[in-house]
Amino acid sequence: MKLKTLSRFALFAWVFILSLGLSCANQDTPSNDPLTIDLLAKFKENSLANGTGGKSQVRITLLRSFHPPLMIKWYPEADADEVAVQAKTLTKNLEPEGVRLSKDVTARLSVGQRENLKQYFGLADPVNLPKEDWRSSDVLDGSTWVIEIASDEEVTRLVRRNPMSLPSESSDRNKVTHDRIWREQFLVTFALNLLMASGLEVDELY
Repeated sequence: MKLKTLSRFALFAWVFILSLGLSCANQDTPSNDPLTIDLLAKFKENSLANGTGGKSQVRITLLRSFHPPLMIKWYPEADADEVAVQAKTLTKNLEPEGVRLSKDVTARLSVGQRENLKQYFGLADPVNLPKEDWRSSDVLDGSTWVIEIASDEEVTRLVRRNPMSLPSESSDRNKVTHDRIWREQFLVTFALNLLMASGLEVDELY
């Protein structure tokens, strides 16, 4: 009896330790990714890691603390008669039927709009910006922007917190160069121009 009891205890301890180890291992996975599979499904979108269907695109998702999420997409290779911009927003969390797609608009771009977007995008050069944000990950309120630049071969992904705010604290200013601040602000300018070109009406941006 004593041997059986000891064996059962040892088996229980081994299973507990194993499950604890698996739990710790899972903490290394991107479980805190702001762009979850569930959120993409609500936007009726797929992960760009699975490919873009041959179309290069830039996708910017804005997650706002006090307003519904919104998404803007740009197809830089679109011709004048093709859809070049798409913007979507979700309903508020308080809707009785749950969060769902609220608006989905598309737009073509004029020659001037295309040139402006390409200029701002080129000045930002987001593919070569640091992937990590210079702001602390402890920032809770405000917004988180997920910027994805994708082709069938590669996806570049940036996550920025409150990107419309310039560094105010000396500790933040010491983390970034003037060149990077300029490029980060050109990236914001690009996103705002993209949103205006889509025609989607937005209550508040931050």
